[in-house]
Order: sequence, then C-alpha cells, then structure tokens
Amino acid sequence: MEQRFPYPVVVDNDVNAAAVGESWIGAATEQKSFVLMALGTGVGGAVVVDGALIHGHQGGEGDLSHLIIIPGGAACNCGQKGCLEQYASGTALNRHAREIASDWDSRRLVEASMLGDAQARKVIDRFVANLAVGLINVQRMLDPDLIVLGGGLIEARNSGWDALLQAVTVHTNLKLCLQPALLGNRAGIIGAARLAMLADKMQ
Repeated sequence: MEQRFPYPVVVDNDVNAAAVGESWIGAATEQKSFVLMALGTGVGGAVVVDGALIHGHQGGEGDLSHLIIIPGGAACNCGQKGCLEQYASGTALNRHAREIASDWDSRRLVEASMLGDAQARKVIDRFVANLAVGLINVQRMLDPDLIVLGGGLIEARNSGWDALLQAVTVHTNLKLCLQPALLGNRAGIIGAARLAMLADKMQ
C-alpha cells in the first residue's frame, strides 16, 4: 500500500487499535499505563505502558484470552486447558446456556437470570467469578493504573457491572481500578485513525 499511496501504513490488531482509541479520547485518557480487555465472542487484550502499545517478542503481549484460570479445565483451541476465554466470553456463555436448554443462547440465559431462574443465576455468577479471577491475575501480573473493559458483553452489561465489582472484592483485597470502555464498536476505527496520524507525524 505504501508503494501505491504517498502515505505511511500502520498495521495492528483490532484490540490494540481499540486501546489506542480509548487512550486518545475514551476511558483511559488520563492513564499512561493501562490494560484493555475486550469481551465478545472471545477475549482480547492490549497493554499500554507509558503511553506505548506493548507487542511482546512474538506480538502476543496482551493476549489475555489464554491466561489459565482453571488448570486442567475446558480444552481451548490454543492447545491449553482452562483458558480464560473458555469461561469469560460470549462463546462460553452460549455454551453454558445450551447446557441448561438446547434452544437457549447467552441472551436467553441472561434474561432468565434476571427473572430469577436459579440455574441461570448460578451460571451467571460462575461466569462473573471467573472473569473476576482473570482480572485479578492481570492486575497482579501487570499492575496497570486502570483496566478498561470493552466488547459486546460489557456494552450489554446492565446490572452485571456491580456484580463484577463485588466478585472482585470476594476474591482479593487488592484494589483494582476498573472502568467500562467509552467508545463502543468505534474504538478500533478511532484507534486505527490515531495510529495513522501518529505515523504521519513521524515521517
């Protein structure tokens, strides 16, 4: 593309771009070091330290989906067992919903939980607890100023946010600074634009 157009080209993944967007005009404008965790079909992550994205040796820095939270747990497509993504993603919620009723999905599961269905409530509580454990591990490992939670599951959080904050306090006395993302589905596009702007300035 740089051979065809007189502009710099920047390539990065969607969650890293979303982190740049949230850092620029979103939930992390006042933090130089933070983690973005994106909860959707899977679990994505990005790490920003002193204002810079950290990519790691093989580009895998921030790949929070494969933190092992339950040793020997559910098999993951990465080859490990017990990864966070198997317990705290939209795919995981759909799987748990179908374990209750074959025609249920995650939306039906959440609705049933909110209506007082005991079995659905138990599944949601376990999901929130597993997510809390993942967040605590991230805090212990990286010690960020802030963890921003984004993705479709967070946008549809309703009353689940308070439950998550409570679950964190149940599992640790460590103080976590958690905040929902502000830019929604636009975060990646906005961050990509910002990366392009920064690359242009460096030329």
